[in-house]
Amino acid sequence: MDLENSMFINDGHILINLNKKYKSSSIKTIQSRVRNLYQNAFNTYKFKLSYLEKVDDILEYTMTQASASSTFNSYYQVYKASRDPKQEILEEYETILKELKKQDKEQNTFKEASAEEQDNTITKDGLIKLRNDYDELIKDTKSKNFIKNNIRRLVLYLYTELPPLRSQDYINTKYIDEDEFNFMDLENSILKIKGGKVQNSIRNIEIPTELLEVIKQTKRNVKSNFLIPKIRDLNSNMKNDTFTHFVNNIFGGKKISSTKLRNLFVSDLIDKNANANTRKNIAKTMGHSIDTQNSVYTKYSKVLHN
Repeated sequence: MDLENSMFINDGHILINLNKKYKSSSIKTIQSRVRNLYQNAFNTYKFKLSYLEKVDDILEYTMTQASASSTFNSYYQVYKASRDPKQEILEEYETILKELKKQDKEQNTFKEASAEEQDNTITKDGLIKLRNDYDELIKDTKSKNFIKNNIRRLVLYLYTELPPLRSQDYINTKYIDEDEFNFMDLENSILKIKGGKVQNSIRNIEIPTELLEVIKQTKRNVKSNFLIPKIRDLNSNMKNDTFTHFVNNIFGGKKISSTKLRNLFVSDLIDKNANANTRKNIAKTMGHSIDTQNSVYTKYSKVLHN
């Protein structure tokens, strides 16, 4: 990560320590959370470490955020990465963070999908039917949507032939082995995920034969070094917000994101009585724990919410 950029946190010592633990995309998320905290809780556009010692004010703002524990943890990690953090402040952060994680887990465990969420779903059979439609669409090589149709088809195959990964796992993947990107190793049929939420964590995911052939065909047709490139700039990868919009459009504007596809997959797994070992292996592939699988990805289960 370039430490000389103009991001909100400008303390080089903090940035170096964060860079040792987190990948660049995670640091950008932390930067964004800290910037929003300062602007909304402290009405300032300038980073000063002393504000991170105002734990009560920070907690009050944190409780307005969707995931309190994740948000609060970002502030904690920044303060912890500073040159001389005060031990009593660190202990206060740790105590609060432990309680927030407990609250988040209790609130999310076996939470049922809302009526609106239920209306914006699709079955596995529906996904298969849709990808079959795109099998036909890509045969029209003169279509103005030829590139777009190929990438849409690939997305549908990725989310039906593999336990669904996070969107950033796909959009940050190249066919060339480079440090900052995941690597789609076509020769060995492996997708190498080089970064989870922390630095230096690697997952090797085997690519099934049918999906491998679709990936190879898409690479030939699209002619990009990225697995999921921008439609109008094949030399760049698609960004997360754009990918979410892109996926929604595949489903006719329905709010079916990569997160929802992960949720639908796990809920279906539960309903089909997958054994503990199968669920453990799938959780590992998807990049989360069994606890997270239970608490976050089961809201569409008919068995749990009957």
